Amino acid sequence: MKRTMFSVLMLLLLATMCAQADVLLDSGTLSFAPTGTQLGRLSRNGVIPDWTTPSTFPGVINPTTSYGFETLTFNTGQYQYIAVDVDSTSAVLFVSVYKNSYNPANLMLNYLSDAGSSGNLFGTDPIAFYFIADPFTNLVLVINETTANAGRGQAIAVAAEGFCDTSYGDVPNGTCAPVTQTPEPGSMMLLGTGLSLVVQRLRKRFSA
Repeated sequence: MKRTMFSVLMLLLLATMCAQADVLLDSGTLSFAPTGTQLGRLSRNGVIPDWTTPSTFPGVINPTTSYGFETLTFNTGQYQYIAVDVDSTSAVLFVSVYKNSYNPANLMLNYLSDAGSSGNLFGTDPIAFYFIADPFTNLVLVINETTANAGRGQAIAVAAEGFCDTSYGDVPNGTCAPVTQTPEPGSMMLLGTGLSLVVQRLRKRFSA
């Protein structure tokens, strides 16, 4: 009983704290099918970037080896703070992001960020990486193979979300205006009232 009540209370609390975000891209599950090739690929430095520690260009390795790649394009809309989730158990696929366009002959040009590593964390948890971009800008998400001719047919799903600030801010009135992070007294009162009602109903349920 106590565990059930605690779980419900935590879910309610999280629901009041969770920020809204706009989904900018949702690829669903893809079967990697390269649409082009490039000589060399980005180095994987193992560092997953966030909004406080942005990516630096990791350099290019194996410049004489041909690797397949495919691209997805999305627009940032009104958002500067972008989060990208990469869900793939494959260690031979790698995701990076470029501003406006991608030139496979110049991997440094327009580079913004990358996932840092390949494959889900612990084999199960998708990688989420974060970067700051200009609002209303087209971004090119690049999926490339890290082993030549080994990526075709590998499964991967990629999603991008936009936020108003580094606190995963809501979108008040449909725009990214400054948002106070302190709940209003009225909101706190409603939350307390709601939690009290839930506790009372749970007590009645489990005492019946």
